[in-house]
Amino acid sequence: MNAQGYPCVGAATTDGCAIFGFQYIRVNVLNSTPQITESVTTAVIPQNLSATAVGDVNDMNFHGPYLVAVAKYHRNTCHKPDLSGQRVQSYAPIPQISIAEPVCAAGQVVRTAYQEISVSKSARVTAAVLNGAPTMEIKFHFTADPIPVNATDLFIQVVYRGPMGDAVRGQEPDALAVGTMDVRDPTFVVFWDNTDYFWSGSWIGQYSTYPHESSRDFWVCGSGAPAKLLFEYFGVAGTPAMLDPFDGSGSPGQVRLGIIYPPPVGASLFTARGTPVAYPTGGESTIPVRSTGNSGHFQQANKENVLAATLIAFVQNCGSGLPGVPEYWCYDTVQKRRSQIFGRVAQPSYYFFADHADHADHADHADHADHADHAGDAQSLPLTAFTETHVLSTGTNRFNADTTLVGCPGQPTSLANKPEFDQNMRRIELLEEAHDLGASGEKDQ
Repeated sequence: MNAQGYPCVGAATTDGCAIFGFQYIRVNVLNSTPQITESVTTAVIPQNLSATAVGDVNDMNFHGPYLVAVAKYHRNTCHKPDLSGQRVQSYAPIPQISIAEPVCAAGQVVRTAYQEISVSKSARVTAAVLNGAPTMEIKFHFTADPIPVNATDLFIQVVYRGPMGDAVRGQEPDALAVGTMDVRDPTFVVFWDNTDYFWSGSWIGQYSTYPHESSRDFWVCGSGAPAKLLFEYFGVAGTPAMLDPFDGSGSPGQVRLGIIYPPPVGASLFTARGTPVAYPTGGESTIPVRSTGNSGHFQQANKENVLAATLIAFVQNCGSGLPGVPEYWCYDTVQKRRSQIFGRVAQPSYYFFADHADHADHADHADHADHADHAGDAQSLPLTAFTETHVLSTGTNRFNADTTLVGCPGQPTSLANKPEFDQNMRRIELLEEAHDLGASGEKDQ
C-alpha cells in the first residue's frame, strides 16, 4: 500500500505503483433498449446495437463502435495485505460477538470521500450477440486499469457507444447505451491446512492413526451450480500448495483469492469449493473436499458522500437486509481463526470421520457424509494458535486465463475410499445446488 492508499504490485517506491487488483471481469450482457414506435407512421424501429471493436477508448486513433466496462468505486485506504485493515471477527460462541475494528494510521480512512473509476478495453462483440437473447457472457480486460483490491462501494457499468437503431428505417449514428449493476465488494475467500486436528465428534489433536498432510495440489471452484474451475496449483516435492502446520512449525499454508460476486438472488449463496490433493504415500488418506456458501462482502454506503459519524456507526450483515435509515455505511467483517486473519470465507482443510467405535477401520478414509456439516468451528476449543501462515503466491488464475470456464475437476482418490468419496461429492453437489437456489439453510458468516 502506498501513502495514498493504493495497492501496489511492486515493493519499490519508484515503480509507479501499478495497481494490484482485478484485471478481468465477466459480465452477462443483453441489449434491452426498448424499440421506438413513430407517432405518425406507427413504424416500429428496433434499437439494435452495431458490432463493436477491440481497442483502447483513450487512444485517439481508435474509431468505431465500442463496448467497455466501467468500475466505479471508493477505496479503503486502511487496507493492508494481511487484511488487518479490515473489520475482523474472531470466533465467539453465539450470541457473543468479538470484533476488532481496524486501526488506521494518520490520514487513512475506511472509505475515501470521492468516487473513482477504472475503464476496461473495448471488447469485440458481434451485433447478433449484443442484440440476441439470452444474455451472453463477455470478458472485459482491465489489465491497463485494474480495479483495486481494496475497492468499496463497487458498481460495474457496461457502456456502448456507436450506431443504434435499424439500418433500414434509420439509425442514430452516435448513441449511448448504459447498464449498471451494484455488485458485491471484493470478497476474500481463504483456505488453509488444518490437518494438525481432525474431527470425530470433537476436535482431536493429530496422532499417527490420522496423518497430518500437506496439500501438494489445490484448486478452487465456484460460480454457481455446477461449480466452475477458478484457480489451480500443482506442486511437486518441496513446493506444496499448502504446507501442513507440523511441517510448517506452526505456520500452515493458505490459498487466498479475491472475488467480485454479483448480487445474490434472494437467499441464494455463492459456492466456494476447496479441493486439496495430498502427496501420495503408502497409506494416504483423502482430505475431504469442502464447500462453503457466502453472499459476498459488503463495504458500501447508500450515498456517495456520507458523514464521518455514519462511517463510525456502521452496519454489519447487510446481506440479510439493508438498513431503513436515511444514511448508512455497511461494513462487513473478515474472519479470524487460530490467531490468524483469513477472509470473509475461512475454510480449513482437515479430516473428519464417523463416530464409529472402531476408528482404526477408518484410518485410510473419511466417512464424509455423516459429519461434513457437523464439525465444530476451527477455533471452538480453541485450537492451538498459529504463529503465521504462508500465503501461496503462484498458480493459475483460470478465471482470467480461460476463454470459457470449465467444470470443476474431481478429486483424485484411491479405490479403498472410493464409495465414501463418491458419497461426499454427491453431497457437495447437492449442497451447491441448494446454495444456488437459496435452500441450503446455511448462514453467511
